[in-house]
Amino acid sequence: MFDRFQGNEGTRRLIDALCGQKLVAGDKALAASLSDVGKLVEFEIGATIISDGGTGNELYLLVAGTVDVIVNDRVVASRHAGSYVGEMALIDPSAARCATVIAT
Repeated sequence: MFDRFQGNEGTRRLIDALCGQKLVAGDKALAASLSDVGKLVEFEIGATIISDGGTGNELYLLVAGTVDVIVNDRVVASRHAGSYVGEMALIDPSAARCATVIAT
């Protein structure tokens, strides 16, 4: 995944992907700022991105792939590129995570 977001053309692709985010709503300046300050990370299929009960305040904007959101050992939602996970940690940073998120 990293290869497609490297170099000048890759930066353009990343900004385009970020523009497609619900939270960014097509704002190219905001997408460019996020591409500068955010960190692009890649997770293997099956990797745990967020753990129920865990701490942390990361918000993940999905630019590729799919994740499952799991509560009480049950998949309650799937999120795809263009959506996000982890937003509740921004609302209440002192609260423990309330779901597990797995890369699928």
